[in-house]
Amino acid sequence: MKDQQGVTMIELLVAIAILAMVSSLSFATHRKWQEHVFLTNQVGELRSAIVKTQQLAIASAKDSAWGVHFEAAQYTIFSGSSYSEIDPNNEIYDLQGVLIVDPEIVLSDGIGGFGSNVIFSKFTGQTVNTGTIALMPEVNPAITKSITIYAVGQID
Repeated sequence: MKDQQGVTMIELLVAIAILAMVSSLSFATHRKWQEHVFLTNQVGELRSAIVKTQQLAIASAKDSAWGVHFEAAQYTIFSGSSYSEIDPNNEIYDLQGVLIVDPEIVLSDGIGGFGSNVIFSKFTGQTVNTGTIALMPEVNPAITKSITIYAVGQID
């Protein structure tokens, strides 16, 4: 018999199987990394919005306190000492691909209960609405990142 050069069908199938396994592992790892980065970015945007709201209160913009109202898929920046859903001056922002975990009970209301608002006092930027806001990706609730609000106005 003649010595034949080339690739057999079995060698080709083994190579394709190895390539498929490496590709699937790479895709899964990339997807998790992408979710982590996306969640980190959304947490950063929400933290920035909370800090902006606190700065509006410290500056006494509109001669008022300022607050943020949290819902599962959005948050609203408002002026005043209480949230009104129908206020036309509310600034509503949708969260992209992430959800706030249990927004109705994330923050202390200052009188022994819980609520979904943080309100910063004008001039001081302090709040009685302390607590931790946890965010999670819509597609993977096993991953969470959080923002903590303290009474003195510190936001971590």
